Amino acid sequence: MQKSISKILPDGSLSVLNHDFMRKYFTKRLRVFFQDAQSLVKIAIDDQSGHFYKKTIRYVLTIFTGDQTTKKYIRANIPSLDTTWEIDASFEASDKLYRNGFNKPPFEVYRPLAKDHALRFFLYEEHSGKTLEHFIKLRPANLKYFFEQTALWLTKLTNLGAVCGQQKKISREKQEIRWFLNNFRSYLPSYEKVFEQAFNDLWKIRLSLAPYLNRRLIHGDFQPKNILITRRPQSVCAIDFGNSWQYDSASDVGQFCAITLSLSHHHIASSLILRKMVDVFLNVYLNNLSHSDHSLRKKINFFTAWWLLQNAAFQITQIKTAQEKRHFSIFSLDLARKIMRAAKL
Repeated sequence: MQKSISKILPDGSLSVLNHDFMRKYFTKRLRVFFQDAQSLVKIAIDDQSGHFYKKTIRYVLTIFTGDQTTKKYIRANIPSLDTTWEIDASFEASDKLYRNGFNKPPFEVYRPLAKDHALRFFLYEEHSGKTLEHFIKLRPANLKYFFEQTALWLTKLTNLGAVCGQQKKISREKQEIRWFLNNFRSYLPSYEKVFEQAFNDLWKIRLSLAPYLNRRLIHGDFQPKNILITRRPQSVCAIDFGNSWQYDSASDVGQFCAITLSLSHHHIASSLILRKMVDVFLNVYLNNLSHSDHSLRKKINFFTAWWLLQNAAFQITQIKTAQEKRHFSIFSLDLARKIMRAAKL
């Protein structure tokens, strides 16, 4: 364990997990993070990492505010060595939105606190709530309302038209395709050629759409597991901005549709329910935009198919059995083709 952790933490140290070090870190910055704080009483550290190549750490701070103690919950995201740009992307995007109306219900982002390249982390205040994916599994009576509110969150981002972070260039998109095909070469070689042809077909459509793509801040990983729903007060909060870019807003819409539809394969909900919820999401999103875009429907259909293939390329690295890798890949490819045929792409 020590060896794998040393690969992702600075200089092989365990500073961000060291109690004394982090106590000094937060003590020094306490009044910057929380203006009413007078002293740090206690700190607890919980390593919640799900991967060996990157880490998520939760800090519980007990602080004294003059007449009482209160707890503050802070998270640190530590990216892998080859994705340290996520630190700046996460901070810049969430800070931009927090300062432009996403700092209170009903549409929020978490409050960014700091970025530190020396410690290789992005620090933010934890937001309460359950993920939209959690509610999809439960299928409560107000699930439709949650999808409507999620659509309104994304509409607000699109209408804001914020510009910050890196532009996603064609060279980056081509690089991503190479990564995805390499995944098939490594994990499901019998399907490499099939998906290579599918990506090539979609790439031709992508090039034809180039004149219609806009450049504004997008979330970059907009999917049900990155949407937090809080009931009291009613709020939708988007999390995980590590993949935010300046790119076309339809990419976020298409990704949300693609990942949501893919949940049927994991038996989280039926395909019928998910299709209905995606339709609800799309109708609310399209009906609340502040500007018209005659090519928007075509772009959304394209990005939905595109993200279905991207998601398959990622999921086969996570799925354990070869049979299940094949099943999910076929499911994703068939669904992408159906969307492309229906949209006459």
